[in-house]
Parts: sequence; C-alpha cells; structure tokens
Amino acid sequence: MSDWLRRLAARAPLLGSALRAIEKRIDNRGKCREYGSEFRDHHIGRIDVFGRVFPFCSPTGAYLTDSFRGRVYEPGVCAHLIDHFSGRPICFMDIGAHFGFFSCLAACLHAGNRVHAFEPGPVALDVLRRNFTLNQVQGGVWALALSDEASTAPFLGASMKVRADETAIRVATEMYDAWQARVGETADVVKIDVHGSEGKVLFGMQHALRHGRFGLYLELHPQELVVGHSLAEMVELLLDSGFEMREIRAFRGSRRHELVPVTASIRATVGNSDLWTAAERRSRRMFFCQRARGG
Repeated sequence: MSDWLRRLAARAPLLGSALRAIEKRIDNRGKCREYGSEFRDHHIGRIDVFGRVFPFCSPTGAYLTDSFRGRVYEPGVCAHLIDHFSGRPICFMDIGAHFGFFSCLAACLHAGNRVHAFEPGPVALDVLRRNFTLNQVQGGVWALALSDEASTAPFLGASMKVRADETAIRVATEMYDAWQARVGETADVVKIDVHGSEGKVLFGMQHALRHGRFGLYLELHPQELVVGHSLAEMVELLLDSGFEMREIRAFRGSRRHELVPVTASIRATVGNSDLWTAAERRSRRMFFCQRARGG
C-alpha cells in the first residue's frame, strides 16, 4: 500500500479495512505464483534474510509477506545476529518464538547450531514444530512460558497479561535457571520477545545472568508489562549482573541500524516508559546486552 493510501486509510477506518483486505488478496495470489502449491496447500514459502534463505510455514502470512515484498522482518536484529554470530556453532535460545522465524534464521547460520524455542501458545506451537521439521533444526521445541516461578499462568494471543473480562487458556511456566539445570544446555545467544513478561523471564534466569557468558536480545513492551517487575528493575538486574546494554535503534526499519550504549545518563529514560517517545512506545525498543569485559 502506498504512503498516501496508508494516510487515507488511517483517517477512514472502514476504507482502510477494505484496502488491507484487497492488499492481502493480491499478496496471496502473488505468493501462490511465487511459491506454487506448497503455499496454496500448506502455507509454505521461502524467507530470504540478506541472502540466508530457508523454507517457512506461516498460516497467517506473517514473515512471508515481508520476504515476498523484498523486505526483512526486524532487519536491524537480523543484521546484528548475522554479523556477530555466523562464524562458529552456537546454542540459541528463542524465548517467545512464535512461528520460529528467528529460530530458523539462527539454525541456518551454521550447520552446527543448536536452537531451543519456547512457545506456550498452542496454535503458534504447532507451526513452530512444523518449521523445526522443515528446516531440520537441531535442538528442541518447548511448550513453556518461561517465568519467575514454576506454575501455570493465563495466556491469550502472545501475552500473559489478560484482563478479567477476557477468556484465556492456562499454560505451564518454568524458570529458565531450572530448565537449564534440567536439560543441561548452555546458551551462547538468548532472544526474549514475550510481550510484557520480560521481567518474569529475566528474574527467572538470575543464575544464568550472573554466571553465563552469552549475548542477549531483549525487546521491551511497556504497554503490556505484567505486574511484578518494572522496567527499572529489569535494567538494574542486567547491570548488577555485569551486563552492558546497547539499544538497537530503528531495529524494525533498516539493516543499517545504530547501536547506542545505555549510559548512566540515559538509564533512567529506559527504565521509565513515561519518558519514551510515542514512536518508541508504539514500535517498542530492542536492546543487545553482553557481559562487560572483565565481568
């Protein structure tokens, strides 16, 4: 959809809905021509991430639409992952994996890579398992919501933040530290995208944070934060554990992202979403965290 049509759609919701439906139909016809019967019958196409190509199943068209249009999903994160973790085998933890886009990308970066993907949503979980099979990913798929306790929690869509008037399922929760001790895997890279449960995941992996040596991609969702851990507490936990934080600016918009250190002077703004810009709250913010040298 062109920019002027997008602006018009924003002013006229009914027209916008109709235009999006037309756009989706055109996209689907194009995907059928491009990918053939595999897409028409099984929703399978190909994802191209800066020359890394892998098959991918997506019943909703998510991720495939970006690739079909010549775009890359979250290009700043993809570029950083490729640039920094392609030269050797790694163990990649994908927490909040959804359909497994980043799991499959990580798996194709090196033949020796192992990937563990965590996804509690049953619909996304089925697709995630299919994508692991399609790409012969080594590792495992875990029907878990990582959290700060072993229990169950309400879950709806992609979040554990559920209103009292909403109908949710209950999913199993486990602490990352307990899972790691049980399974015996050591992470080289961890990616967390859990729509408001970031604090629960981080406070459930305090031992790993203090003793592990891994890179951490952390997406913050202040609008969906689950009660229990504030943004400021998350930042404090990471820094107290010996990590340095850098923000991947414009991570949704460009491969040529900017990596900005979270210094003492801007730490308070990261930990207080009231100080975020409207664009930051809308697009959310992505950070790459790594143990400080000598830490």
